Amino acid sequence: MYTGGRSIKDKDVSSILPTMFVNDTDSTISSIYLDTYRKWIINNKLNTIIGLDNFLHCDYTNGTSEVFDHFRLKHKDKKFKFYKGEYRYHRFSGLNYQLISNCNNLMPGDALIISLPFSSTCAIHKYEETMIMCEKLNIPVLVDCALFGTCSNIIFNFTYTCIEQIAFSLSKTFPISQLRVGIRFSRIYESDGISANNKANYINRVGATVGNSLMENFSSDYIYNKYQEKQKQICRELGLEPTNCVTFALGDNEWSFLQRDGLYNRACLSERLIED
Repeated sequence: MYTGGRSIKDKDVSSILPTMFVNDTDSTISSIYLDTYRKWIINNKLNTIIGLDNFLHCDYTNGTSEVFDHFRLKHKDKKFKFYKGEYRYHRFSGLNYQLISNCNNLMPGDALIISLPFSSTCAIHKYEETMIMCEKLNIPVLVDCALFGTCSNIIFNFTYTCIEQIAFSLSKTFPISQLRVGIRFSRIYESDGISANNKANYINRVGATVGNSLMENFSSDYIYNKYQEKQKQICRELGLEPTNCVTFALGDNEWSFLQRDGLYNRACLSERLIED
């Protein structure tokens, strides 16, 4: 009764709150969410998922960003490597990092975060050769799968033992980015803040509830299947190249104002895709 630190559960205040906020002991939302998310991934028909069953530990996360932060904290003494064109958030950590062009730039003592599909091209970007090198050099890897749910023809190969964690998020698939709805799959139990909060059922229950509802009603193939023809049509109109992710396309020099690391001109088509 006297442990911890809690707010007062005033009856008048609690009367206008959903039960999920008032009942601290209900773990149903979290457990259903984690189970639903795993099934939502493995039931995908447009891509190939290999090795996810090797990651038995999973946690609700506030998008993928929280996973990145804890992975960097775990390996704070290592030098982080990211491919050019990778998600820009990684550069704001204040930690030691280097942008690389190929896997030969990897060294013992590094840590790697790599997106699959790749953030700038929405394709598989040097993934297999990079994982082989990370295996050889014993480099810990976090695979960022934030674009899953919008893509096709991607092989998600998680069989490499160098992969410690995998991060997914629903914010690129569904318009719920402000709810911070993600999941972390871990090869071993990670004794960190994410795991501690999940163990205490101290998670974003609104995000989990909304996420459950969306995944139960819309498969991980739904968005791609619905908009792939519209993506191709828009690309023909604008002279863009469709990518494996239905919400993105690549442009030539005319689209250089969208340039990422001087290499890729990636255009987001989301607003055009919903035009009547």
